[in-house]
Amino acid sequence: MSNNHDPKLPRDPKFPTHNAPRVWFLTCATSPMGISLCRQLLDHGDYVTAGVLPVEFEKHEDRSAEFKEFIEEVGERDNWRARLRVVALDIKIMGQCQSAVAEAVQTFGRIDILLCCHSEVIVGTVEELSQSSRTLSLIQDQFETNFFGPVNIIKATLPIFRAKKNGHIVLLTAITAHLGTPGLSMYCASQWAIEGYCDSLAYEIAPFNIKLSIVQPNMEVNVLTHKISSAPPMSAYAEENNPAPLSRNILSGLLDRIEGTEEPTTGDQLHSNEVTALYPPLSKPMKERLVAETVHAVAAIGGHDNPPARHIVGFEGVQTVKEKLKTVSEELEDFVECSSAVDIEKHEDISQSPAQHRSFSGRFFKSMAVDTPEQQRTPGLDTTLSTPHGSPSATSRAPASASLKRACDCCRKRKVKCDGAEPCTPCRKASIKCAYLQPPKKKGPKGLRSARVLHALRTIDNDASGTPMGIYDHHHQSPFGTWTWNSAGSSPGSTQNPEQVLPPPNISYPPPTSIAPEHQYPSQPMPTASSTYQPQAHYNSPPQQQHPQQQFRPDLYRQDSHHPYWPPHNDLQSGPELPPIISPSHSEPQQQRLSGDVFLPYIQLFFQHMFPIMPVLDRQVFLDASLYSDSSSMSSDMYCFLCAICATTVVQLDASIPQPSPLHPQKPTDDLFAEECLRERKTYNWIDSYTPLAVMVPFFLFCYYGNHEQSAKAWHYLQECITFSENLNMDDEQSYTKLDPVEAQWRRRLYWLLFITERAYAVQRRKHTRLHASVQLPAVFESEDPQLLTGFVNLANLFSAVDDSFVSAWRGSRRQSLCNEAWLAKTQKQLDAAALAVDSGGGVSETQQMDISVTREWLHVLAWQMGVSNGLIWGRGEGGMRLDYPIEVGRRVVEITRGAKGMALDSHGIGMEQKLSDIAGCLADVLRCTAGDTSSTFLEGKQYLHTLLQTLSSMRGKESRYLKPLMSKLDGVMGYELSNATLPLPAETTATSANMPPVTSAGNDFLMSGGGRYSFADSFGMLRTLSMSGNLGMPYLDAPIQQGPGIQNEWEQRRESGRVYDEYETKAMGHWMGGQQVQ
Repeated sequence: MSNNHDPKLPRDPKFPTHNAPRVWFLTCATSPMGISLCRQLLDHGDYVTAGVLPVEFEKHEDRSAEFKEFIEEVGERDNWRARLRVVALDIKIMGQCQSAVAEAVQTFGRIDILLCCHSEVIVGTVEELSQSSRTLSLIQDQFETNFFGPVNIIKATLPIFRAKKNGHIVLLTAITAHLGTPGLSMYCASQWAIEGYCDSLAYEIAPFNIKLSIVQPNMEVNVLTHKISSAPPMSAYAEENNPAPLSRNILSGLLDRIEGTEEPTTGDQLHSNEVTALYPPLSKPMKERLVAETVHAVAAIGGHDNPPARHIVGFEGVQTVKEKLKTVSEELEDFVECSSAVDIEKHEDISQSPAQHRSFSGRFFKSMAVDTPEQQRTPGLDTTLSTPHGSPSATSRAPASASLKRACDCCRKRKVKCDGAEPCTPCRKASIKCAYLQPPKKKGPKGLRSARVLHALRTIDNDASGTPMGIYDHHHQSPFGTWTWNSAGSSPGSTQNPEQVLPPPNISYPPPTSIAPEHQYPSQPMPTASSTYQPQAHYNSPPQQQHPQQQFRPDLYRQDSHHPYWPPHNDLQSGPELPPIISPSHSEPQQQRLSGDVFLPYIQLFFQHMFPIMPVLDRQVFLDASLYSDSSSMSSDMYCFLCAICATTVVQLDASIPQPSPLHPQKPTDDLFAEECLRERKTYNWIDSYTPLAVMVPFFLFCYYGNHEQSAKAWHYLQECITFSENLNMDDEQSYTKLDPVEAQWRRRLYWLLFITERAYAVQRRKHTRLHASVQLPAVFESEDPQLLTGFVNLANLFSAVDDSFVSAWRGSRRQSLCNEAWLAKTQKQLDAAALAVDSGGGVSETQQMDISVTREWLHVLAWQMGVSNGLIWGRGEGGMRLDYPIEVGRRVVEITRGAKGMALDSHGIGMEQKLSDIAGCLADVLRCTAGDTSSTFLEGKQYLHTLLQTLSSMRGKESRYLKPLMSKLDGVMGYELSNATLPLPAETTATSANMPPVTSAGNDFLMSGGGRYSFADSFGMLRTLSMSGNLGMPYLDAPIQQGPGIQNEWEQRRESGRVYDEYETKAMGHWMGGQQVQ
């Protein structure tokens, strides 16, 4: 730019030839760079999935105008439309990234090249960006867009590339990743962060034949073609006080001088005392000229067989980087003696071996046995690592005979013999990538492993001898088999002395107070098989032991030496003498278990109808008939789990589908399964069971009791399974790195299912929450069914919007500090954004779509109710702030459920009924408070309410229990009596609506049945009073409204502002309070 003559137009390089059309995925197609690249790729014959940020179309029409012109051009060109797919994409949301990638693969079958080209720029010094919470949020937004956004889309795409053993990731950064720039500190930091991430990632993905290239154009390419945000300037950094060439001053002057700028003072916005954001108003020719070099560079290297790890675009960028490298080299030479002075190799310490003298980099790369990406792409490059003195490292000095042959990673994983070649023979035959990335492990016994084995052997010793360390569970399948030990604990197979298995004689054992009463171990022998009905066709009985049955305490033999209820020796109290028994397996009354074959039909029903909403079980494991061949050999955890999940399946599906024949002629099958689960839990120490099955047993018990609407027990078991998950550290992201990758994914699913369930139930029952969105979502494309898991991830994203502030505001909805107008509007938008993938056709199943869509509308209603209680709803508001908003929600719910299969709703159990009844109840309250209004909006609301009532009349094969409480509130509202629990036919409703008075108002006034005429504000006040009195919405359907003389209303007739209702208002409220006179 320093030259006086006009810069020459960039050359038009020839587009490189490729063997086949490539499939591209662009993260930002609305930028000038994205539009130009899309046009060139389509012209060349490639396929393009173009990501578009919806907010740019809503708030920045100028930004989206060029993209709309491009779309029109696509429609006019032959074969362009079929090779372009536009998807909604906000790379800051992981769920949207996964859905967009899934849609691209579904459309074109694959992705060859991922281009991360979304960027934002924040202008301001470090101090200027630390002035307030608003400027600090700019820093967060900077890293969310420039760092975490590319990380999200890369993580979503990597499974696709790994599966096909090929792919190319192209990252568009800038020269600022090499140079610190005053006034762009956070922008440079975000660029350096993402480049450091990609440099490390390149090593990790190289064995999968996935390439990674970083493209660095001149700084102005990204800065002038994306959004620029500016923090308020400080006087200390003004041009007259600070001679540093700050980017704010440079950009401000540049924007004012750019040719084609329509507003000459655009640059002045960067000096505003408020946080500002703008898109540089460049002319279309100037934008095309600015990005031309970069477009050609990206198109040339994309999908290339040997692309560069870094590609600097343009002569200016090359010179700038050379100057930077020259400076670094000169400083290195100036201080090379100081750097080398601390090298341990200079000091000949004979106490250390030569291997300990190696530099860290030499040890690291030699142990990895892998070249850097640059070395991999440069044939013949010498990979010998040298010390700072230039001599070969100690590794290179070691004799060749000292290097031991070792198996490659794949052969070690497959447990086959490896010949040590590169590539080895087994890998060549299997056509897989041969690599030696895993560092060789030390041979011989390891300390930690030896300690674990020693602990296991001691546990077996203690289990078999019956010492207080624990008791061997006869249902548990030990990998060592059933061993018995002598008194010395050294000889398997010997007979033990019965007296040695007894604990000290005078001990009293208090019952564990931390265990629920129904789970405490019994102090008396369990009833025999003849005391209860146990059909022989469904029960297996283990072989009876030839020992007399005597009274004993099973919890005594299951105590651990560290158990809090095991009393110290000096505090032992005298107690009854225990019988000389060897083990509980010899003395404990044997209980007949259900036969294993009774479980499989219900497990099959679970996978057919309920698995899409609870994808936490492996089909291959639980649909294997061999698992159910012998229930007596099952572990107690497995048996309890099967009973619990079968109980939930029966009660949740209810009468919606035909079920297997009952197991008992009088007792319901779900109750039989639940009682059997609780009975089995009393026979073993389930508290010390740290497995995912131990988490799922109380979870499905929660589902069972929740469907029976026993909320206290349901909440108890939900808290129990959350506690188990915390004991397994499932809420700690670091714990998943220590697990097998497959097991980690199953645990992630289970954790997020608990998160979703707790949030929903806590909102319904106004409870506190314990789980947080602290772990990553499960990987979609690494699953057995990516489409199914996409729906599950979308539901998790939806409930992530129900944050702690939402729960707190809902539990105390009258607290103005938690619920204000801005928060309410933001919450409604977050709920819409979280379920965007479903609305845009995310490819989820119908069952999941019903769950996500209805749940979203239900949360909208709850947020609206909080606004009503806080006086935030106005008749002429926007969106979720309007008085008639529940009518809009009702319309959407009717559209969602219209035409849906019955099982898509019924498979959700009581939860779907509750959500639909909550929405219908809120709609009914609005119609009740606006009774007499004849505007089209409220007439349509009655039709929507009628449809919802019809849906509730046939949920899960029968009438919902929520229908009659709803209908009792609607006398005189719908135009016919509803208290008799009989709905008219749709034709009758249509005829009734046709006979209604014509529409005479626009909804500003409401005609009351008492003949009076009340204003809009009065009706709103009455609606708000209903909310504050506890008669509005879902939490109050369980208890009928009590009316009559002598019954006090548990509500206060006071607004949040403190103004007391006057006499006129309180009399008017009585009409909507069921005829009660408000005192």
